[in-house]
Amino acid sequence: MFAFISTNSMRIDTTVKKVPQGSCCGPGYRDIQYNSLLNLNFAKWTGTIAFADFLLIVVKATTVAEVENFTNMEMSQITK
Repeated sequence: MFAFISTNSMRIDTTVKKVPQGSCCGPGYRDIQYNSLLNLNFAKWTGTIAFADFLLIVVKATTVAEVENFTNMEMSQITK
């Protein structure tokens, strides 16, 4: 699996070697967690993508500082 992150000034590419799968709690617990995350009211610059065991939170911004600020805001909401 391949993953990357890019900004206006750089791109970082990596190969994903390990993917966490399976759970001692089973898919029901995962579904409860995903549903609560997917039902949050994220800001317009944030999106979520869920597929199988994967959850991706995407933040769009014009600078690295904005990405950090927006992500911290969303992570604070998730933590609550």
